[in-house]
Amino acid sequence: MFFLTLKKVATACSTEKPKVLETNPTEEQINILDVWIETNFISRSKKYAVNRYLQYPMTDDRSVEAQSHEIQKIAREIISEGMLFDDQFQVAVIIDKLPPLWKDFKNTLRHKIKEFSLESLITRLRIEEEAKRHDKKEEVDAIPRK
Repeated sequence: MFFLTLKKVATACSTEKPKVLETNPTEEQINILDVWIETNFISRSKKYAVNRYLQYPMTDDRSVEAQSHEIQKIAREIISEGMLFDDQFQVAVIIDKLPPLWKDFKNTLRHKIKEFSLESLITRLRIEEEAKRHDKKEEVDAIPRK
């Protein structure tokens, strides 16, 4: 609702559709209805995209890098709707959404004093994911065979 208020379209979510006379409506009634329809459409599409962004779940069974690219795609969709989206906010959201097996890495990133860019985060995720994959392979190789 905060984003919709910033875009001055929140009223479309909280007000009922204006009533217009079916026969001989006034120009003012038609204009009010047109504005309501436009703001209602804008608010619904933005609300849907923001909801998808906030509800996106990252899981351990898929590549974290690929999932972070999907989150960025949704963010670009929101930006294309005319909403402002800070890079640092996106970085914080992606870090917060990291899956459970990434808990230690997530905590390390959260406690970094220096802010880093979205590109830098994706690079760090890629490196960490490759390290995890390499460690897992070494564990499998270390298991003695009978």
